Amino acid sequence: MRRWIIAVAVATCAFLGTEGLARLAFDFPLYAADQRLGYWPRPNQRGTFLFVNDWAFNEHSLGVAQPFAPSNRMDILLVGDSLVYGGNELKQAEKLGPLIAEQSGWSVWPAAAGSWGLQNELEFLRRHPDLVKGSDAIVVVVNSGDLTAPSAWKSPHSHPLERPRLYLPYLFNRYVRKVRAPSTSPLPVPELDVFDEWARFVAHTDVPILLVAYSSSSERHQECRWLPLKYRKTTPTFCYDAGKRGGDGLFRDAIHPSVLGNRLFARWIVRRLSGAV
Repeated sequence: MRRWIIAVAVATCAFLGTEGLARLAFDFPLYAADQRLGYWPRPNQRGTFLFVNDWAFNEHSLGVAQPFAPSNRMDILLVGDSLVYGGNELKQAEKLGPLIAEQSGWSVWPAAAGSWGLQNELEFLRRHPDLVKGSDAIVVVVNSGDLTAPSAWKSPHSHPLERPRLYLPYLFNRYVRKVRAPSTSPLPVPELDVFDEWARFVAHTDVPILLVAYSSSSERHQECRWLPLKYRKTTPTFCYDAGKRGGDGLFRDAIHPSVLGNRLFARWIVRRLSGAV
């Protein structure tokens, strides 16, 4: 009996110690969700993932620590999906917005979430007109998957709404079993005509808008032909082909830039924006 008590005590201590370490190490951002925007990073949060990769979101859910306030410098509203968001794999300074700010001296305000479509992004801007009015230019980064149906919240593993009660089973399901999200969402977002929404946004926005079409590694040398001509006619549009410029070394997977890829992409945006605004 004594041995069993000791064994149970050791196992309990080991579980509690591992659980506590997991809570410290896997410090990831939380989201909010509804049936219009889909999901977005909760405002006013910051942390460090795996003790190394710091992240922050301000009071408007923008991917920076500092509160939004138009500055005496150029204020750029950078809009996109995971290409702008960056994710837990990157440090804050390695993400696209901070790199543009570092290379240009501008104030850059990233508005993004992983897997957002253009409809999600436009709804976010509609909810935050002060961000649009307070910017000197808006840069919208899209890829070929962004012009279809909007994203809706489906799974706490991809977009957690709250901290799990127990981290160890949650992390096992998320990273080991890699539990898939359900095919349908409990908070479905009605699909709108995304081009009509885009054209309306451009027509009613007084600040310059640049549309950046980003090619995945499998879309190199295609000149972003996946972007319909009607989008190109609404506002200045540029095609960025990282694979054509530097090959697979500029990607960390099939679409997302590596740290070097992000740095070169930021430099390219600074040059294009400087010439267009």
